[in-house]
Amino acid sequence: MAWGCVSWLAIVRPVDTAPEAAQAAAFQNAFRDGFLIAVFNSKIAAFFISLFSQFLGDGQPFALHLTMAGLAGFIDMAVYVFYAVLASTAVVDGLMKRYARFRDGLFAVILIGLSVSLFVSHLNLV
Repeated sequence: MAWGCVSWLAIVRPVDTAPEAAQAAAFQNAFRDGFLIAVFNSKIAAFFISLFSQFLGDGQPFALHLTMAGLAGFIDMAVYVFYAVLASTAVVDGLMKRYARFRDGLFAVILIGLSVSLFVSHLNLV
């Protein structure tokens, strides 16, 4: 669903060739795009449905359900804002650039290890 939402935004939004205007438009629409992607992400919906079903009962008032959902949404938004602010600092940008090769190699080793473990576990099942 998120892919469809982003595709729709790409179709509806006019193409602007000016780099300054594109940067300004990207900054202004970043919140809207992120919000729509988060709302239409089926994995997030499945997570919250499975999480909240444990805490919601039939006898509870609807206002309590809305309060719990609002609190979870606020915490989720606060964490994302914290990550965005942290990632936009010069220190983190410098660290990401400095250790880019190490980071890429580490994730390559992790993904190769996961694929080998899946392959080996599949061999044992056959």
